[in-house]
Amino acid sequence: MPADYAIHVRGSLGPEMRHALADLCPEPLAGHTRLSAHDIDQAQLHGILWRLRTLAVEIDAVWRTGAEPIDGGRGPARSKLPTMGDSPDSPTWAIAAIERND
Repeated sequence: MPADYAIHVRGSLGPEMRHALADLCPEPLAGHTRLSAHDIDQAQLHGILWRLRTLAVEIDAVWRTGAEPIDGGRGPARSKLPTMGDSPDSPTWAIAAIERND
């Protein structure tokens, strides 16, 4: 089911990286950059996350926007996502529940 997602990445993006990620509407914020993906399904979200990983962009948080948070209303539903230092064999490689299909 398509949804909108927000992705916060660490730091600010340089001009070349902003150009490479222009389809995600980079928005600089204090200490990080917010990327927005609109009307995408889970496969497309995983493709975006893979692209960010291959570009060595450090992901801080990912959540579905316009939906109730799955953390009891304390804020966006966040998951620990892999960083470039994580091994695919480590537990942090697995992306936690970003969206529930219950």
